[in-house]
Amino acid sequence: MKRSQEDVVKKRREYLWLKTETHGLSFFGSAIAAVSVLASAAMIYLGLRLLLNAGVSADLLFCLFFLSMTLSLGVLGVWLWRPSSKRANALAYVPPVAEQIAAMPAEEILVRGSEEPSAAPGELLRAARTGAETEAGELVRASQVSPESVRGLLEPRETLASIERERAELQLREQSEVVQGRG
Repeated sequence: MKRSQEDVVKKRREYLWLKTETHGLSFFGSAIAAVSVLASAAMIYLGLRLLLNAGVSADLLFCLFFLSMTLSLGVLGVWLWRPSSKRANALAYVPPVAEQIAAMPAEEILVRGSEEPSAAPGELLRAARTGAETEAGELVRASQVSPESVRGLLEPRETLASIERERAELQLREQSEVVQGRG
C-alpha cells in the first residue's frame, strides 16, 4: 500500500483535531458538572437554613427551583464528559509526521526535485566558462568524467581581485564591441 506525504500529514491533522475536540468536550462537561455540584451544594445549604428558620416560604421554593436547574446542568455535564473522555482514550495514536516519514520504506517517499539527468550518458558535455568557443577536442563524455577530475572544479579558487579583473575585462570588451559596431 503506497502512502504519500500528504496522506501522512492529513492523518496527523485529523488525529490532532479529533483529540482536541474530544478533550475540549470532556473538559467542558467536567467543568459544567463541577460548577453544578458547587451550586447545588450551596442551594441545599441555603434551602436548609431557610426551612429551619422560616419554614416553607417563597425563598425556599426559589432555592428548590434553582437546585433542580443546577442538578440538570450537572447531568448535562456528566453526559458530555463521559462519552467524550471514552472517545478520546479510544483514539488510535498517530505519531508526528517526521516519525512516520522516517519509518516509511524508501519506495514510498516522494523525493521532490529529482529529475532526469540533463545529459544522457552518450552525450557530449561542454565546459561552463566564459570566453572563446570550446574546441571539439576538449569535449568530454559524461561517462569519462571521474570524481577526481571534478573535485578541482568544485573547490573555490577565485579571489575577489580576479573576479573584479574579469568583470572589468568583460566591460572593456563590450564597450569595444559597441564602438566597433558604430564605426
